[in-house]
Amino acid sequence: MVRIGEGKRRIWVFRRPGEVWRENHIDPYIKGSRAGVMIWSCFSGTDLGDLVIIRSHAGKRTGTINGMDILNLYQQQLGPFCQEDSVFMQDNAPVHSATIVTDWLQERSITVMKCPPYSPDLNPIEHLWSYLKQRLYIQHPDLLNSRKGKNQLKDDLINALEQTWRTIPETYLASLYKSMKDRCHAVIRARGGYTRY
Repeated sequence: MVRIGEGKRRIWVFRRPGEVWRENHIDPYIKGSRAGVMIWSCFSGTDLGDLVIIRSHAGKRTGTINGMDILNLYQQQLGPFCQEDSVFMQDNAPVHSATIVTDWLQERSITVMKCPPYSPDLNPIEHLWSYLKQRLYIQHPDLLNSRKGKNQLKDDLINALEQTWRTIPETYLASLYKSMKDRCHAVIRARGGYTRY
C-alpha cells in the first residue's frame, strides 16, 4: 500500500539556536486519511514487470484482495518472469497460499521460495517498494502539499507512481537480484531469524 506522505526518506535538519520552529525546517504531519493505493509488481534480474494498481471491486473494501484476485493477477503478469528453473518469491501473506493459487503455480512447475516468518524482507521486492516511494517524493514533491480532494489526489498518486516506476534503473534491479545469495546466507546464519535485510 502506498499512502501519500508515508515511506519518504527521513531528512535530518541541523539548525542554529533561534531557528527551531522555522517553517522550512519542519516536515508537517498531515492529520486524517490521505489518499492511498495498493500496488503489485514483480521483477527478474534487470527486467521490471508492470506496475499493477489493485482497484477495489463492488462490495469490497479498498485495499482488500483475495485468492481469486491473486490468481487473476498471476495469470496476467507472471508469464515472462517465471521461466524454467526460476524461483518465484512472494511474501508470507495468507492470500498467496490460497489453494487455487498454489495449485496454479504447481501446474506450471513454478517453484515458490519458502520464506521464514521472521524475515519478511528477505524478498527484494520490499526494498524495491521502499526505493519507489523515495523516488516518488523526489520526482513528485507536489503530492505532499496538495490540497486537492481525496479522489483527485488518488488519481494524481496513481499517475505519479506509474511515471516513477518507469524511471527505476536496471542497475538497481540488478543489485537487488545479485544480493539474493547474501540474503539467503544471512537467513541461514540467523537460523530463520532477523537479518539486516
